[in-house]
Order: sequence, then C-alpha cells, then structure tokens
Amino acid sequence: AVGAAVHAAVEAIVGGRSRAVDCQQLDMTGLDGKPLRRCSINTVMAGFGPDANAVAERRRWLGSMRYSVSIKTEILKLPWRKKLPCSLSVDGGSPQEMEDLFLFSCFVN
Repeated sequence: AVGAAVHAAVEAIVGGRSRAVDCQQLDMTGLDGKPLRRCSINTVMAGFGPDANAVAERRRWLGSMRYSVSIKTEILKLPWRKKLPCSLSVDGGSPQEMEDLFLFSCFVN
C-alpha cells in the first residue's frame, strides 16, 4: 500500500502534474538563540503540545499510555512554565505580539 502511494507520487512528479496547496511557515528563535524556520503543508504546532510530546517520546517505555501520562505531568508544571513571547501574522498581515505562545496549532486541508 505504501509502495503504491510512493509510486503514484513519483509518477505525478515525473509527469509534471501539480496543484496549488496552502503552506505555513513558522519563524522562531531556537534553543541556541539563533533564528529557526519550519515550514509545513499539513500541520504546525508550537508551545505546550510539542513540549508535552517531546516528554512523551522520552517515555517510550510506558508504551501507548506515554502521551496521556506526559500531558498530565506537563499540566502539573504549568505554573512554573517559562513564557514564550512571540508574534503571529496571518497571510502576510501585520505581526501581532503575544505575551506567551502557550498553544499554537494550525491545520491546513
């Protein structure tokens, strides 16, 4: 099934077929203090969700309940969570300053 999907995608690219898609770009400051850019055609997330997911990935030994456990432990840490100031602009509009990037999620279909 996956092989067939890959084959169809390669045929479409080689055949020159294309279509317009929405794309999102997230510009931020990385943990090293340097500018960091992430682009996505499907989903972009920043803030609490990806932070909790990173913790869950370090708890793979918990099996399928690792995400549920990690979300709960990260919620307990919220009062001590460092704020992440940011600015948000949509479709090239003026950036809106936000005090904290607690949860940002964008889905494009």
